[in-house]
Amino acid sequence: MKKHLIIRISILVVGFLLIYLYDHWDSWFDNNGSIGGNSGMSVPIGYFLNLGWIFLWCLYLLIEIFISYFRKGSDKTKRMYNAVLIVLGIMLFIIYNMIISH
Repeated sequence: MKKHLIIRISILVVGFLLIYLYDHWDSWFDNNGSIGGNSGMSVPIGYFLNLGWIFLWCLYLLIEIFISYFRKGSDKTKRMYNAVLIVLGIMLFIIYNMIISH
């Protein structure tokens, strides 16, 4: 179970890290070219990418929790871990958008 949690937390953090790299690529390397970031947009693209990422993350875990109620032999601890991972994802989303992206 610990390996399972480490892999899921790693996927969550790597998703945020990739969005951070995509969002800040222009300012690090080339201000003229634009592969991402906030190039002329009034709303930061990083915010919407993170919102989409956390939505997909929570949706996947909620579906897994819902399906586990109908499977035989599924334990309550896995459902609890998924609920904790949802809360962790939302907390990382808030931290990222309040501290790192501004």
